[in-house]
Amino acid sequence: MITILTLHVYNTPGVLDRVAGLFRHNGWNIESISAGVIQEGATSIHVSFKNQYIDMRYLAKQIAKMDFVQSWEECTASTHFIRELLLIRILKKDYSALPLSQKNIISDEGEVVLVECIAAPGEIDEALQSVKALECARSGGTIITKGVVT
Repeated sequence: MITILTLHVYNTPGVLDRVAGLFRHNGWNIESISAGVIQEGATSIHVSFKNQYIDMRYLAKQIAKMDFVQSWEECTASTHFIRELLLIRILKKDYSALPLSQKNIISDEGEVVLVECIAAPGEIDEALQSVKALECARSGGTIITKGVVT
């Protein structure tokens, strides 16, 4: 089970450190964290946790104390599209065994290829079990709301 939180915060120095500190202080292990400016003065931070119980009522109280948070929400696969970027270096012969539909060779190095893949985090987990990665890098989950947002 993956839990992803999205926080919309004022873009000020130290915000990411304070957000990470909140989770560290409570003993929650962050699986991935990503941040990006969404408009002038505002940043969206996505924090994901895997196989951990997070008391949302307690977390809501803690987040309410943070004066730099504009809004936040818990995101699920039923209400949001969740995607992750995987860059993986594998043997060329293993490319066809990589079970992802959105994959693209970005560098051909003879017997080795560098592949970019986009999929849901669970699909990325499964793909990494199916091939021997010589090297890989993952972006962590990035999300956007499904449907019409008003």
